Amino acid sequence: MTFLEINNIVQTLRALAFAAAYALWARGAVLAGRFDGEAGLILLGKGILVFIGATVLAGIVLHVIGMIVTIVAGQESRPGEMDERDRLIEQKSFEHGFTCCGLGLLAAVIALWYGWGAIWGFHLILTGFTTADVLVNTLKFRAYLRGSP
Repeated sequence: MTFLEINNIVQTLRALAFAAAYALWARGAVLAGRFDGEAGLILLGKGILVFIGATVLAGIVLHVIGMIVTIVAGQESRPGEMDERDRLIEQKSFEHGFTCCGLGLLAAVIALWYGWGAIWGFHLILTGFTTADVLVNTLKFRAYLRGSP
């Protein structure tokens, strides 16, 4: 497997691990009633920011570690410039990812319209982002395996 294929697998697993960790934290907070009232929105905002920051940081660290491992192992590393195939794969994958983000936002707005509350709106937006992250990396992995966008 190439660096790009391995990187997409690792980034997908990273997104799933952080989504599971967030879901467990949020479930505990909901069951304990910590999201109730105005303080609940503050806790939710802080929690989401921490998880997003940790996800981004983990993505960067895993990418750097992957580069080091592939270079030390003598395998190919990612070239400095993307070729046309790489650009097409990125573009097609991100199109689907943006759709997931948009659907998460739309679901949140509809949930607010039906009176579900801000907590569930935030969770739906975050679910859209996470789904997009997993989908983009999965689609890129599949495209690199096939060799075409």
